[in-house]
Amino acid sequence: MYRTALLGLLVGCANSAEPRKKKPADTDTDTATVLEPAPLVPVADDCPDFLVESGELEFTVDGLERSGLIYLPDELEDGAPLVLVWHGRTGSPTAMEKKMNLSGIAAATGAVVIAPASLDPRGTVWSNYPEEPDWALIDALRTCAVEELGADIRRVHTTGFSAGGFFVTLQVLDYADVFASATVYSAGTDDEMNPYRTPAWLLPVLVSWGTDGDEVFHDDTLFDMPALGGDFAENLAADGHLTVVCPHPDGHVVPEAVDEIGELWFSQHVFGEPSPFADQSEGLPDYCGTLE
Repeated sequence: MYRTALLGLLVGCANSAEPRKKKPADTDTDTATVLEPAPLVPVADDCPDFLVESGELEFTVDGLERSGLIYLPDELEDGAPLVLVWHGRTGSPTAMEKKMNLSGIAAATGAVVIAPASLDPRGTVWSNYPEEPDWALIDALRTCAVEELGADIRRVHTTGFSAGGFFVTLQVLDYADVFASATVYSAGTDDEMNPYRTPAWLLPVLVSWGTDGDEVFHDDTLFDMPALGGDFAENLAADGHLTVVCPHPDGHVVPEAVDEIGELWFSQHVFGEPSPFADQSEGLPDYCGTLE
């Protein structure tokens, strides 16, 4: 049985605010395809003191002290991708490095990879609504990485696991005009808990869950990640999003090939351009496939 106990487990209240941007007035479809991402949001505080090598970040966003880890390739070039990584409940940026080999993804793709730390890692973990702190964090990291490190505004990606995956789900639903692509691990939508709603823009999304024991219990409530991920993926595909599903054979963990998936996925998607996985999922693990 699902219920809004997700408030304490993952990302909080199920119903998110309206998307910050609506589809263009001359568009008569539910979801729009746009050629340019949302403009950068000016930051009120100083950008992080980005290092010339991987390491810890400490910075202020809207008056709140934030922290995280950054991973850079050996030679950072202008126009590099930016990958934002969101950890799960009781997790941390360090845990995500161990789970996903973030340093390896940075090295293989030439990307700037940033894993922020939650302000409340044992509670709601990440914010629900676009006016709340973690959404301002997205804007600040995106703006600063583009302006200070030369990252490409059209190659910004987001990925997360469990509570972080639910936050990425909300980003797809409400911030789709920011990202070139998204990958969601062990999270999704549900009519009662986290209802699906049509995103304002189209983008490629990879949704993954474990087929054996990918469940989370909290407050006497069972959260069935295959059902949640399947619901999210099917709704996305029905709305015209390029949707790849990767039901891996393990439990509530990221798939063993998560770094290989990330390297391939983040390196091949650019905002507004067709996905190379539109007709097939070549190069991804055998358990991955593109939904029709």
